[in-house]
This record gives sequence, structure tokens and C-alpha cells, in this order.
Amino acid sequence: RAPLNLRSVDLTFCPGVSYCATIELRDAHARALATNQATGSVRAENASGLDYSLEVRRLPPWLVGTFETPFTSGGTSGGSAAREEHTYFADGSFEFSRRPGQGMGYVRSLEAVRTALPPSE
Repeated sequence: RAPLNLRSVDLTFCPGVSYCATIELRDAHARALATNQATGSVRAENASGLDYSLEVRRLPPWLVGTFETPFTSGGTSGGSAAREEHTYFADGSFEFSRRPGQGMGYVRSLEAVRTALPPSE
């Protein structure tokens, strides 16, 4: 059983953990908090009243955020084509600034790779 005050689980580079597993872990934690009457702390809640404040990390911090790409999203910004933005979240999910529903998903896997580059001088 996980402690109820758990705030973050880092599963970066754990190849056996799927995106579905992150959802299950977050849901199980939220249900455990909801059934524990001893917690008196204020936590973030969604519309169902469950606390989903547990961060389940599948991506390293440097890959989380919004990044502008060299591609255009089809729209315009000030007369020129708007650059497409890709937003990646800690749990591995992502969304692109394309038409609604077209650019959403999750990072299937992430692997550490050693390069054969010589050391810099």
C-alpha cells in the first residue's frame, strides 16, 4: 500500500510501465484518499470529487513543457502561418496545436541512449 501523502512517482525509463498503468496508479491513489477519513489536508479535486494531485512521471523534466516546432499549424498569426506547438506532460501524454482531437496521445516508450561521440575538448 502506498502512503497517502505520496505526491510524486518517478517512473522515467521504466519500460514496463504503460500510459494506462499511470492512469490506474493515479486512480487508485485518488480512491484511497477518498476512502481515508483521516486526511484533513486540502487537495486539488476534479468534478467527481476525487483528488488527482499525484504526479506520475514517465518523462524527464527537460522533456516536459511546450515547444514550438518548425511546422505550421494551418492557422495564421499576424498574417503569417502560426507555428505548431507540442506540449508534453510529465505522465507522457501530449497534445499538438492542430485541429481539436487531431494531435493528442502519449509517448509509448523512452530509452536512454549512449552516443559514440568523442568527448568535447
